[in-house]
Amino acid sequence: MLTILITLTIGFLLGILALYFIMKTFGPKSLPIETSNKGAALEEARKILLDNGYAIKEKNKGATVLIHINGKAHMAPVSIDYLAEKNGKTFLVEVKNDLLSADPTETLTRRQLIEQQMSFHSPLSLVVDVVNKRVIEVSFEFPGTGSQQEKLMRIVLASFIILVVLWFFWLMIYFRMF
Repeated sequence: MLTILITLTIGFLLGILALYFIMKTFGPKSLPIETSNKGAALEEARKILLDNGYAIKEKNKGATVLIHINGKAHMAPVSIDYLAEKNGKTFLVEVKNDLLSADPTETLTRRQLIEQQMSFHSPLSLVVDVVNKRVIEVSFEFPGTGSQQEKLMRIVLASFIILVVLWFFWLMIYFRMF
């Protein structure tokens, strides 16, 4: 019985260690690239957009958002690098020239894109990754208004967790560890 408990503990620890190495290997990269030359990055991004069939409508477009802090209104600027168009769709363009911020799932970039979409009343954004010379189309859908697929995945995940816990208790009862 003690041997089984030790085996389960070792297996659990090895599983956690394997998960750590997988996340470290395939997780987001955070190596910064030179970010001081925004003008050169904007020009390179313009070329990337044109090469991918986008038409540039405006550059460095700005808007203002009111932030209420303790009842007092504060004005804050919001800007986009380009306003582009392709196939009749208008896109807000954010240029990124380092590996971490070019990832739309990275927290600061994601929040910046949401703020831009709300400020400019546009549901579509593009992130131009200057380092890898690629254009990433981004739009958001918030939970609660989610799809049936999202709800199904939550049910499947919850069921899996419940089954794992029940299996663990069954093992403990079976081996009389309870």
